[in-house]
Amino acid sequence: YYPMGAEHHNGLCSSCESCCQTCWCSCCVVGATEAMIDTGVVKQPCDGIGGPCIAFCLASAFGLNCCYSTFVTRKKLREKYGMNDGTVPDCLSHFLCPCCAICQDYNEAKQRCQTAAPQVVMMQTIPVQQQMQVVGQV
Repeated sequence: YYPMGAEHHNGLCSSCESCCQTCWCSCCVVGATEAMIDTGVVKQPCDGIGGPCIAFCLASAFGLNCCYSTFVTRKKLREKYGMNDGTVPDCLSHFLCPCCAICQDYNEAKQRCQTAAPQVVMMQTIPVQQQMQVVGQV
């Protein structure tokens, strides 16, 4: 069951929340996106230092950053959330505007993590003295 459906809810230029971080350190944003996909916990754009960040950097060194973000990160996102396959549009967006596409992936993963997060219900306990009074009344 995928409550948000099979399509992206964020366009390439729909939210610039993580644009600055993506322009300066896209590997961290890719890492944060993959961490959210793997754990289901919302991460900040700069929280992505780790394995995927290093893999993206290595791919970038060989000019394959677009391939990595399309065929690894975007593929994981689509598989995890049951999104429709869009390999050709994904390749085009990651090749023509990689920063925008990485931001889109980050924002989509963040939005889906927030939607899938369980709701926490806080309950207040009754003080012991009141419990004793209730028991005494029964």
